[in-house]
Amino acid sequence: MTVYLVHDYWDEAGGEAPAPGFCIGEVESLSETISGLGYGLMRVNGVAAFLDEAPRISKQDVVFNIVSGKGSRNRESFVPAICECRGLKCIGPDSFGAAFTMHKYHAKLFACQLGVNAPRGFYFDPLIHGESYFSNALKQIRPPFIIKPNHENMSRGVEKLDSREGLLERVLYNSALFGQAYVVEEYIAGEELSATIAGTGALASIFSVIQYKRDDLEEIEVFDIGRKEDNDIVYMDPDIPGALLEYIRSKSLLLYRALGLNGFARADWRADGQSAYFLEMTPIPCLREGTEFHFSAKQAGTTFEAFIKTVIESAAAHELEKFISF
Repeated sequence: MTVYLVHDYWDEAGGEAPAPGFCIGEVESLSETISGLGYGLMRVNGVAAFLDEAPRISKQDVVFNIVSGKGSRNRESFVPAICECRGLKCIGPDSFGAAFTMHKYHAKLFACQLGVNAPRGFYFDPLIHGESYFSNALKQIRPPFIIKPNHENMSRGVEKLDSREGLLERVLYNSALFGQAYVVEEYIAGEELSATIAGTGALASIFSVIQYKRDDLEEIEVFDIGRKEDNDIVYMDPDIPGALLEYIRSKSLLLYRALGLNGFARADWRADGQSAYFLEMTPIPCLREGTEFHFSAKQAGTTFEAFIKTVIESAAAHELEKFISF
């Protein structure tokens, strides 16, 4: 069996900027892990190359998708859509799961409909909403606020603002900068946590729950792109009440299954000591060395290599119920 590792386009000459979520270290680490497990490995450099390669991939092989893409709001759904059209086995979300979770506000409404706590907030699109809408919606929530692009990754464009003054101007500026609608939410003071999830359907389970701290062990006020790029974080076991920990575990698994995700994903949360609040689901999390799933494997008493082997074998055993054949 061959594993086709599809990653964002990487221009070694540096003539084209990589996707914001791309990390060559992730590609190298996964390649080494997959080959070390004894599987055949084919690295596919970008979605365009995968589109050309897909007709030659056997139905017995597995596609390992780590494409985060750039530009299009559908960027994370391209590879699974191609796989579905051709009946190929794909590790990661299907095209709908990838696109739906990319829309942060839709995913939040879905979570709330299932009875999951989420920060209060609203969706603002300058194309359809005016100043009066923004003003009225803002009156319904309390400062401080978190503002974020509706379908970006890597926490790009996430900011905390302490008052209503100047908020509309900032949102309008950022919305034009990123070319998309924005989400405005109440800021949740407290701890930043994630639940790592693995498996498919009824066999899915919580791998681990992780608490993030700064290097000085202070809480992370805003987990923005700067914090991630500076790598000023450490992972640790959750230091929150047991009831909140169980809430995060149970609701993360509920959302994972309800969204029809498979392979693995990460659910992000904030907890203030009394309640836990769902932030978003990341169905294509970064797997470079030293990130959440490496820590989760260690906490679960296994290895990252064993986790990847289980994910690949699960995908190989999964039979697609139906597909479109071209």
